[in-house]
Amino acid sequence: MHTSKLALACAVALAAIFSSSTAHAAVKSFEFPNNTGQAANDLHIEFKQGVTAVAVGGKYGAFDNYNSSPGSSSAEFDGGSVPAGGKTKIRFSNGGPKITIKKWWWTKDGTRIGIVHKGLASAALSLDQTDLIVGETATLSAEAMGDDQGSGDFLIDAHVILPDLSQIPLAPILLPPSPPGMTCSLQALVIGTGGMMPGLYEVSYVAQDLGSGLVTEGSSYANLGNGCAPNEE
Repeated sequence: MHTSKLALACAVALAAIFSSSTAHAAVKSFEFPNNTGQAANDLHIEFKQGVTAVAVGGKYGAFDNYNSSPGSSSAEFDGGSVPAGGKTKIRFSNGGPKITIKKWWWTKDGTRIGIVHKGLASAALSLDQTDLIVGETATLSAEAMGDDQGSGDFLIDAHVILPDLSQIPLAPILLPPSPPGMTCSLQALVIGTGGMMPGLYEVSYVAQDLGSGLVTEGSSYANLGNGCAPNEE
């Protein structure tokens, strides 16, 4: 990417229009592989943050039921089945910049099968601020998290959606896996917001574990405002 294009990408790496009327600071979809050797009909997940599961087509991946309170740090699903060797993808949102899994496990008819996994290998891009005033500096971070199943390098492809709905791709980012249960991060971009249009901005990414092939997808959002105006007499 030429310097001028990179500078433009940095200047707008917050972007744009959201498909629903509700804005989220972060949205992230994880793939959960079933390596227990038997079919599972329940999934249990604990997060480091409070999250809310997001239904896609009326379902939560392979499951019909989301049995946890929205905004809690745990999520439990049933009303479906994931075969041995299969996987399911579930989407989550929260009001902060990051969504990180602490541990997760499968059950069958309420009885745990397989191990309790510490974390889930994934990678993401996230805006470190959720609210900014024009002229402030924003940062975009890349992170990689390893797990106890082993993983390869992570390849993160991302793009920015501009207010006119055009897109600017960001340079691909390659991150090595971190130790199990650890999150390694780096500052991907420093963004000057001077001259940018106020509004809700988004960075959308797809991260692939080059070892397992599992994919993490997500978006990070920040609101850019003009600040406070004087009261009128």
